This record gives sequence, C-alpha cells and structure tokens, in this order.
Amino acid sequence: MRQGGAPVDAFAEHVDRQTRLISVAWVSHQNGFRHDLAGLADLAHSNGAYLYADAIQGIGALDVDVRSTGIDFFTAGTYKWLLGGYGVAPFYVREELLERIGTDRFGSLNIAEELGQHRFRVYDDARKYGYATMGFGSVFQLRAALDYLLRVGVPNIEAHTVSLAQQLNTGLVGQGHDVWTPKDNRSPIVTFRHHRDITLVRSTLEEAGIRISFKAEGEELRAGIALFNNSDDIDKLLDVTGNWA
Repeated sequence: MRQGGAPVDAFAEHVDRQTRLISVAWVSHQNGFRHDLAGLADLAHSNGAYLYADAIQGIGALDVDVRSTGIDFFTAGTYKWLLGGYGVAPFYVREELLERIGTDRFGSLNIAEELGQHRFRVYDDARKYGYATMGFGSVFQLRAALDYLLRVGVPNIEAHTVSLAQQLNTGLVGQGHDVWTPKDNRSPIVTFRHHRDITLVRSTLEEAGIRISFKAEGEELRAGIALFNNSDDIDKLLDVTGNWA
C-alpha cells in the first residue's frame, strides 16, 4: 500500500494478460481505504480479466452502482452497515457472465428441468445460484433494514458518515497521531496508531463509554462511523485521544 492506499496504478504494476481475476475489499476492513472500482474494472477488462469485490465494509454506508462501475462480481455480508443479521448475503454477477459462471451444486430450487439419469438443467438466470431454502428469518430482517436505509437514502448516509470520518481524521492528525487512513479517503472508517499502553487505552475508552475496534494486537484503533453517530460523538473521541498525544 502507498501511504495507506492502493491506487489503480499500484495494481497495474502487477496485472498483465495472464491475470484472470483482480480481487479486492471495496473498502478495507483494516483502515477503510476505498478502492476505485471503476478504475480497477477498466484495468481488469483491458487485460482480459475480471473484477471481484467484497463489499461488506462499504455497502449500506456508501452509494454504488455496480452496473456503471463495470464490476463483474460483488458480494457482502449484511451484518454491518446493512443492519441485517447472519445467514444471508447478496451476490451480484454481471448479467453478461451468468452463462459463464455456473453453479457447483444442485437443489430443488435451482433446477428448471429434470432430464433423467441424474441429469438436470438449471435456470439460466440468478435463480441457478439459490439451490436450497433460504434462511427466511434473516431475509425478512434484511428486507426491513433495506426499507429503512432506502428511506434515509444511502447518498445521505454517505455524505453524513464520510463528513464525520474526515472530521475525525483531521482532528487526529492535528493532535499528532499516526493516522493510517488517507486524508481524503471517502469511507466511514478511520484507523490510527495510539503508541500508548494498550491496557490504559482500553480502560480510558471504556470509562468514556466509547466502543471502538482494536486492531494489530491492540496497537491500532479503528473507528467505524455509522449513520447514528454525530459530530458530538467525534468530539468525545477526540477529547480522549487528545490526552494521549
């Protein structure tokens, strides 16, 4: 990575006509770096390759149009920004690739026709990937969450959370902290190194009622800013981190 990021030209140094797939986390779970999906799709396709993105750290918080980006495969868990639960996950395959990307198993729900002698014809649309009964509880929970997110508006959520993340990033830099997330990064995640006693850092945050992820064996802190957070929450965290600088 270059200063906490991985621009498209960094990938280009390692991609050629022998490359079959570029696989990325759309938003890094380590420091929140947001990859340029459209740029990576262009790079992959110009070399005859495909682009796959794991989107769990971005979907629900950041606006994205998978068709306009040109991405080929896109999937995510739903238990983070999508406000869902476990046991269900969206899986996107670019329509032009449906025929090429087969299924690795058969079940009662993806078989369009039984041909006899244990031979089957599966559906030729997205149904071919859903071979068994879904976890309906998780599906209904996700549907309710999606209805809520759509009412709020994902572009609104992105504008809100990214603004707060930049407020935090700027504040941490101003305090002299070692911030791993690029300054102008547009995601709701900010990671920094505290360079302090881990036990003291943990207890200080707990006393302040702040929940934050410890990474790299506790040496790094990752703040994930949700639509429910506000500027006062950021100031509260900065009040604590200011005493460590």
